[in-house]
Amino acid sequence: MANGKELHKIKKHTDWVTAMEFSPDGSMLASGDRSGGLHVWDPEGGSIIFTLDAHKQQVTEMAWRADSELLVSVAEDGKLVMWDTIEGWAAKTVVPHKEGKKDGSVLSVAYAKDGCLATAGRNKSVGYLTGSGSFKASFDAFEDLPTRVAFTHDGKHVLAGDFEGRVQVWDPKEKRRVGFLGQ
Repeated sequence: MANGKELHKIKKHTDWVTAMEFSPDGSMLASGDRSGGLHVWDPEGGSIIFTLDAHKQQVTEMAWRADSELLVSVAEDGKLVMWDTIEGWAAKTVVPHKEGKKDGSVLSVAYAKDGCLATAGRNKSVGYLTGSGSFKASFDAFEDLPTRVAFTHDGKHVLAGDFEGRVQVWDPKEKRRVGFLGQ
């Protein structure tokens, strides 16, 4: 795109695109929308590789495993779906933030290098899961809505930022908060 011309136009979504992520190897582009639509595209040719159907509400974020063979999507419907991107099917579905009558929407997801996952939920908690989706820990120290999760470069700590701009840091192995950033 050195000349600035449009290469492809994605026309499959029928509602606002709310999440988009390239696979680590660059061979696929995943996009999700406000209605729960999720598609995986060939970025070179612009064609659909898979239409992935599991979410019934807004797709809030996606993350790729380092090998580009697994895509995780999260949504306002509370589901975390692990997608096999070789065959195009849901390998596993979990609900990481559903606790009683609290809102279980999932707002953010991140992969660590070792394949573990972190999630941020509308219930003001952060979850830590194995690469197979099994729950390992929950961190409930937020006063406000956590909006984003990430791992440190070495995968040893989970970071989460909230709506007020605070960033908390946890050691997931020890299941405890180890500090704050910027305070």
